[in-house]
Amino acid sequence: MSIARTSIRLLAMAVVAVWSWRSGAAQTLDGALAQAYRNNETLNAERANLRATDEEVPQALSGYRPRIEATAEAGPRYLNEKGADGAQQSSTTTPRGVGVTASQSIFNGFQTANRVRAAENQVLAGREALRVMEQTVLVDAATAYMDVLRDAAILELQKRNLDLLGEQLNLVRNRQASGDLTTADVAQVEARLAAARTAVL
Repeated sequence: MSIARTSIRLLAMAVVAVWSWRSGAAQTLDGALAQAYRNNETLNAERANLRATDEEVPQALSGYRPRIEATAEAGPRYLNEKGADGAQQSSTTTPRGVGVTASQSIFNGFQTANRVRAAENQVLAGREALRVMEQTVLVDAATAYMDVLRDAAILELQKRNLDLLGEQLNLVRNRQASGDLTTADVAQVEARLAAARTAVL
């Protein structure tokens, strides 16, 4: 599950980043959720699983249907035999035959009914598993989307803070040159500016 969540986060971050770069604006949350819903490998595998499980219901229902078997035979038949007078007699015939057999199970100890119920319950369980997986994927995608937006906003604030600290350093140096501030005041602003640069990197 942690690998799936990591891949969802990376997908959401990539989608938001690419969309932002292409359009100049962040993609909507609805668009990010739709992308995650369509392109998630775990969800696609779960959907394929459910389709395979759905096929078990008609297979179980086939126990109620009649069975029809058809047979056909054709081909030459050679016969060599001794006659009453001791002479060899041979003959060739070409028999043909067709047969059809139909059978209908009237009662098989509720086996078919139980198989049908089991198959239907497996389908219901598969649907619920898919629903839980969908909710997990969408929650993870929404969380990753909001994390990307939050991190982008924080980075923007940090860049603005860096610009402001640069301006403040220029003002402090000018005031130091005029004798209003000491070297310690300048060093404090330089330290804050260095910490801001580290946060942006």
